[in-house]
Amino acid sequence: LDKIASVKSTPVAKSANAGEAIAREHAGRRVLVVEDEPFNREITLCLLEDAALQVELAGNGEEALQMCAGQRYDLILMDMQMPVMDGLEATRRIRAEAAWRAVPIVAMTANAFAEDRRRCIEAGMDDFITKPMLPETFYGLLLRWLGRSQA
Repeated sequence: LDKIASVKSTPVAKSANAGEAIAREHAGRRVLVVEDEPFNREITLCLLEDAALQVELAGNGEEALQMCAGQRYDLILMDMQMPVMDGLEATRRIRAEAAWRAVPIVAMTANAFAEDRRRCIEAGMDDFITKPMLPETFYGLLLRWLGRSQA
């Protein structure tokens, strides 16, 4: 029974440890979440705040562009499919600005096909995570990209 209990708690323990590692190494770093679905936005916000990150939210690509004009972010998490302006077009426009070329942009999407990944990379995104996101996978991605944006 002890073996079963430890196996079942491993993902939770891993995500808690990863969240703590992010908080230790990157507390206060600024993340822009661009997501139109309220539920997805709330889940992402909770995970980021649990890791002691500062979070701002945009509901579509156009809002993201406006926010990028007046702020500095260490990481942008971008949904692909949104009203007004999708994540691919928003990423192209963000990358057109010299000040934003080095900031990591990660696609968050339910579209898990290779073609979707290719389109994200071609638009200028650096990485790709599928929804629904497992906390341990999400935190691993944050550790990777926040570490690079700090360098």
